[in-house]
Amino acid sequence: MSLPYELARRHYEMQRILELEPGTQAYVRLVPFLKDLSSASFLELFNHAAPQVQAVYGVYLLASRFAQLPLSQAPESLQAQIQELAESLSTPLIQEQELLLQDTKLQRYLYARHILLEELAFHQKYRTPRPPGQINRDEFRDRLSGYVQVLRAGIGNPHLLALWDQTGWLQRWQLARTSRQNLPVSSSPRQQIAKFKLHEPAKRLYTEMEQGIANPENFMLQMQAAITAYLAEIETDMNGPLEPALRDIVQVTMRHSMKKGFRVTSVTQTLLQAVYDSLAPQGATQSLVLYTLTQELILGTQNIKYRLNDISSGLAGFLAVNSISEDALKWVQHALLDSVMEIYESFSLSENALRVLMDQYRQFQEQAAHKHYQAISASLSPLLA
Repeated sequence: MSLPYELARRHYEMQRILELEPGTQAYVRLVPFLKDLSSASFLELFNHAAPQVQAVYGVYLLASRFAQLPLSQAPESLQAQIQELAESLSTPLIQEQELLLQDTKLQRYLYARHILLEELAFHQKYRTPRPPGQINRDEFRDRLSGYVQVLRAGIGNPHLLALWDQTGWLQRWQLARTSRQNLPVSSSPRQQIAKFKLHEPAKRLYTEMEQGIANPENFMLQMQAAITAYLAEIETDMNGPLEPALRDIVQVTMRHSMKKGFRVTSVTQTLLQAVYDSLAPQGATQSLVLYTLTQELILGTQNIKYRLNDISSGLAGFLAVNSISEDALKWVQHALLDSVMEIYESFSLSENALRVLMDQYRQFQEQAAHKHYQAISASLSPLLA
């Protein structure tokens, strides 16, 4: 049975690319032919593909976290390919990332640390036992090159690739020419926030928000306008101007809130909504924004002295109103656990904070569902009379 025309065309073009540019460097050009296929078409193309095209599938599925085809549904030949990758890529990659995590700066950069831990957790599922230190460096570099090329084509979390670039790890494996970029940490988050002082842009933001300080309603409106202006045209890359800007916004807003005795829960929810509306974040940027905002709100309990439960309630309200996806919700959960542990060094308090957040989140969801039901009932009642 031959391939349908569109799949045959893709297969031919993929073969031509591999003929002109043999090796894993071509993978970045092959990804567009695969990533928009349905599961059925994805599998059909594999079953009829030439061996050099089939070789892309295993590393592509690993990089995409099996988004298009669950491992259990893969044919035996593809499962065997992935098992071989687990031995030659996943197992040594875990060892390498564990060494990278020992970097003191990465331990202080909570978001970056979590990205590496998430990568480790994924590859742990496929690792095969191997004595430490026995890495075939040439084989690993070849497999890693293909993996990196797939990531560069927009598959997976782009912040993982950025982190490998900025730490110089890819350069060490001769997969990038970038020089090491300084990570934005010189001390732990707890030490940073204890020494935090408003710099000039943050002071101007403080003054702008102060114009609406007379009552809570005016302050909320002024805050939204000031945040929108502060984030206008800001770059949203990891380890860029966005993370310091979000710290400024949280610190300025919560200082005003405590100064005037406004409800921290309401201010938190409005702050989150203002940032979210200004940036309209998607994908990895959404993860970065949600993680960083949660982290900064919790760090503020250290130097501005508002209650952690009030922050949890504001977060829960924001999440429920915006119907945040499960994938996005996990970044808030992880940020809460990481930040509470960083500030208070207590596992029990971290677990309790997460439980409070999720309890309140479910309550807000139930309230929203009840209001929706009431609205539907009201609109249908004239028809049923």
